Amino acid sequence: MYGVKYRVQYKRRSGTTTFIHILEEDYVGTITDLDPNVNPFEISYTTDVNNIYTPTVGAGAVIRVYVQPLTMLDLFTDDDQKYKVIAYNGSTGDTANIFFQGFVNTDIYFEDYSSSMDVPIEIQCNDGMQVLDNIPYLDTSIYSSGAYYKDTTYYYIIFQNILNKIGLTFDNIYTSNDLRIADFATNFLFYLAVPHENFVDESGLLGLVERFSIVVGAWYGNEIQRQ
Repeated sequence: MYGVKYRVQYKRRSGTTTFIHILEEDYVGTITDLDPNVNPFEISYTTDVNNIYTPTVGAGAVIRVYVQPLTMLDLFTDDDQKYKVIAYNGSTGDTANIFFQGFVNTDIYFEDYSSSMDVPIEIQCNDGMQVLDNIPYLDTSIYSSGAYYKDTTYYYIIFQNILNKIGLTFDNIYTSNDLRIADFATNFLFYLAVPHENFVDESGLLGLVERFSIVVGAWYGNEIQRQ
């Protein structure tokens, strides 16, 4: 369970408000408000959606804020999923208003340690795709207790198993391909099967989509377009 530890909010030119929540795993306590810097939130994409040779389209984000010196060092940790980031367009109570979610890049942190005044920092974030390499493809259900998945199953179940381990909620997963196995079956992921043993870790997602030359990504919007 994650609890909101830091909060950033600011008005855009459109008059609506952006809310950014930084949540810590197992956190219970007060929420610290952070002052936004110039261009306080920026989303970038790692590759071209039309390039089938880079099959996953990941997104990154930068949060720019002012903080008191040495007060944010807890963001530097070896736990890739300790800090979750959720950005809302407007109110924070509706998942339909989420336009970015992911994790803080906890292995990247820099600030001016010599300053006695509030310092500007950049908090680097990812959409969860990059943490897949560090998560083993194990069945963590109460019946398996961390054993490897067995037998053969459909591709869409492999996708679900992999993405469920990130701990984020996806309303839609978009794919781009021109494959069809029957007139009634435009989504071949529901009809083709693969052995679980093909995926020893979560980077198996890359191998899964590469063999079919499809592109996979999850998008929530673009902050620049929403201004």
